[in-house]
Amino acid sequence: MVGARELRALGPLWNWILGCLALLGLAGAAYVTAPARGVDAVTSEWFVAADTIVTLVVLGSSLVLHQRGHRRVAWWVGGLAASLAGYAAVAGIATVARSSWVVAVEAAWFIVPITLAGACCLVVTEELSGAPGSLRWGWRIPSLIAVITLVTGFGTLTYDLYPGVPPPLAGTVLGHPAFAGVFGLGTAVWMLSAGIAPGLAFRAAALSTGLRRGRLTIAAIAATTPLLTLVTCVLMSIGFAAGLLSGDFATVTVSVAFCLPPVIVAIGSVVACSARDDGVTGTVGRAARWVLRGLWVTITVQLAAMIAALLAVGTGTPGALAASTVAVVLGVVFVAGYRPVATRIERFMAATATDETTPPSGEPVPAPLSGTLSPREREVLSLIAEGRSNAAIAAELVLSERTIDSHVTSIFDKLGLGREAGTNRRVQAAATWIRADLESRGRVG
Repeated sequence: MVGARELRALGPLWNWILGCLALLGLAGAAYVTAPARGVDAVTSEWFVAADTIVTLVVLGSSLVLHQRGHRRVAWWVGGLAASLAGYAAVAGIATVARSSWVVAVEAAWFIVPITLAGACCLVVTEELSGAPGSLRWGWRIPSLIAVITLVTGFGTLTYDLYPGVPPPLAGTVLGHPAFAGVFGLGTAVWMLSAGIAPGLAFRAAALSTGLRRGRLTIAAIAATTPLLTLVTCVLMSIGFAAGLLSGDFATVTVSVAFCLPPVIVAIGSVVACSARDDGVTGTVGRAARWVLRGLWVTITVQLAAMIAALLAVGTGTPGALAASTVAVVLGVVFVAGYRPVATRIERFMAATATDETTPPSGEPVPAPLSGTLSPREREVLSLIAEGRSNAAIAAELVLSERTIDSHVTSIFDKLGLGREAGTNRRVQAAATWIRADLESRGRVG
């Protein structure tokens, strides 16, 4: 009999198997029941059910962040939950009211939660970096492109889901055929802009040290989910345009796929803002692996959905068989790539222990007191030099005051600062750090 230990030993493979089977079962049930009750009704029901669950998870994450004092992040995550609730509402209305405006809004609404998901990750990056507003352009640019894409899309898109429903702005300037190209270009640029959030988050992590570096790495991993989701959905859209996918199956799977990234982003934001590091058990590293595993399960489920959509057409045509083979190969390669990526992430986070820094000149120089203090002790001493108390340092590094007291005592011992009358060991330690920092940068002899 397989016990809990054996299941844990299977690692992410067990999660992938369960996730793929669950998605295939849900999508298969939708596909089988569609002829009986209508494709639109079944698609809407499955989508609304999935979207409601996701909305509750994201909303719960927002409440947890607010309770823990991360109010700015909580507001953004709450806005993400509101966008998901609106997504479900518009989808439900579109099933009942075949208004051209409702159809257009439903078709393009996925842009809203995906854009907000990236913005949430950048807000988390700002807060963890201690620089609110520093990455404002990182989410404003994609948001502006998203708005342009939405507006032009209302006038140019037509959908076969509701035959006979004309574009809502067909009689206006936006209804001109030339704007179809504007919409296509805007969508492509918007998809490319989805790489801004993970790029800025990883850059911020690379410029940080210690616990902050680990937290920012978690935020960067979460920010990658919307980008990879866009990649999988583009592949599915290409297959649908080529007639290789079942339209009914593709509609429900694509709709559900766009609901999944906000879950990883919301939970990743909570983990990033709450991760701790006692310097012994590697808590931050475990948290990063869990978020990375969630990302991998999410994208693997999307790839499994694409394979299922291909198989729903049947393998009778050479094109469908070739596309199914390619999709399977992509899925296997992606699953096999988990461990190498996880190893690289661990090395990236472990770079906080490096004994060299790179100044603007580009020439490596030894870190201050690298031969005397451990990386954690250097981090504590640098905060002491900034005038922080032990309580403030504990809050900054998310450690207990007792742990900080132990580090401070060890620092005093290693620096040879005894309890002498008329001296303050804390001030002496801070002066030692400042002097060592200046020497390492070549500013004093």
